[in-house]
Amino acid sequence: MEQILKIVIFMLLILIAPANSKAPPPGTGTSDTPANIMIMLDNSGSMAWGLLEGPADVAVDSSGNIYVIEYAKHSIKQFNSSGTFIKNIGSYGSGCNQFNLPRQLTIYNNEIYIADTSNYRIVVVDINGNCKRTLSFFDPPTGVAVSSAYMYVTTSANYIYTTSKTASGSIQGQAVNTQNSGTYLSSVNSIDVNNAGTKLITASPYNHQIVVWTLSSGIPTGAVVSVAGTSTSSRAAGTFLNAFDAVFDSSDNIYASDPTQTTIYTNSI
Repeated sequence: MEQILKIVIFMLLILIAPANSKAPPPGTGTSDTPANIMIMLDNSGSMAWGLLEGPADVAVDSSGNIYVIEYAKHSIKQFNSSGTFIKNIGSYGSGCNQFNLPRQLTIYNNEIYIADTSNYRIVVVDINGNCKRTLSFFDPPTGVAVSSAYMYVTTSANYIYTTSKTASGSIQGQAVNTQNSGTYLSSVNSIDVNNAGTKLITASPYNHQIVVWTLSSGIPTGAVVSVAGTSTSSRAAGTFLNAFDAVFDSSDNIYASDPTQTTIYTNSI
């Protein structure tokens, strides 16, 4: 599960870094429970964030190392907790530890789950970048979240898939169409699962909304708990121009980012 602090640091990086940067929060890396610490980034050049080019997502392992997807570079940059660059993971290609326009990542038990969008798959590597397994999809995955038992994947065809977090090969899990669930939600950009494994949250920049879904025994029921934003872009309070990312904290409060407005939206359900 992506952490609340990711959203806060994402907005700081948008303001500080030369590219559309998104920086990371600390977490345990085991269950991704937030550490409730904010990383403050300076602009004095003492940290290495200027190395980033078009970052798309971020996660933190159990040692506090930071992993940032560079979407257009088809790779992941690893930093230590002080922001010192360690190494690149992956490169362009279709090998197990290669990527093609990856969109989102999450870390669970020190395994990195990557939505390898243009290779139509989820890639799992260890924190050193060594191949663990891949899971192929019929359409491009756009987001991934992991709970204690399940992996949740959103795709460009507007589905949420549920499968075992250890699945490999070709997708065999259950799917819910997000367009047939009481609210029209297309082109989902990110997904997160709460600590209890009872709710999912998705963000849709093109529909300007975030949506919370109920889970029954880990499976999305298709029932919508709540919706923030409207189907029309807006700068009004509680609405979005670009609902880019959304996460739960440990109390199920919601934090969502709108980089177009350089805004963090908070809510409770």
